Amino acid sequence: MTDFDDLDTQIVKILQRDGSITNLAIAEELNLSEATVRRRRTRLEQEGFIRRVGVVADPLKLGYSVVAIIGVQIPVSRILSVEAEIKKLPEVHFLGLSTGKYAMMLEVWLRSNEDLVKFTTEKLSSIDETMKVDVFQFVRISKYYGWAGDLREA
Repeated sequence: MTDFDDLDTQIVKILQRDGSITNLAIAEELNLSEATVRRRRTRLEQEGFIRRVGVVADPLKLGYSVVAIIGVQIPVSRILSVEAEIKKLPEVHFLGLSTGKYAMMLEVWLRSNEDLVKFTTEKLSSIDETMKVDVFQFVRISKYYGWAGDLREA
């Protein structure tokens, strides 16, 4: 894997602002040739620095009035099998193994509080009866998908 330099950082910041921007537009903004941007962008994708995600949906505008983070406590011996089952659930939009109190954290989008109750008491509990969950439901989302922040400060 090659280094991630300041020019790569600038290109990624522009792509985060507008993922559909053309290489030519990036080149013009940074005073570079289109070929340089194309090579850099291709390398960033091939080496896994960036992914072409497409469109980022707003769950609230799509009718999902409940967005929640769920912390899952599960015995270590069951983590991988539970992870494999949770990945299959369409309500889950993010799933990550974690350290600390929770073995994994997931983000779910649901249409109602009743759907949240059913999701936790029926779907999750059917995967593993020893699973313990803590639900953190958002009452207002002030910023969504602004994950990157300042790439060089992290």
